[in-house]
Amino acid sequence: MQTHRWKDEGESGLGFRKNDEMKAMEVLPILKEKVAYLSGGRDKRGGPILTFPARSNHDRIRQEDLRRLISYLACIP
Repeated sequence: MQTHRWKDEGESGLGFRKNDEMKAMEVLPILKEKVAYLSGGRDKRGGPILTFPARSNHDRIRQEDLRRLISYLACIP
């Protein structure tokens, strides 16, 4: 299982310390829901594009789970 680290010190806007490790196992249930994923695309600045498919079951996702998922996906290089 891979672990990804933030690149610099400080507090992220999503509530995690940037040097904290987050493993895929910590967000595996929400990853399996396919709420959001990295498609491999990049924006004009080179940043990863997070994709959120339109589905009706996303309203049942807890806000904390969504925050953790976005934090995890955002730290993958």
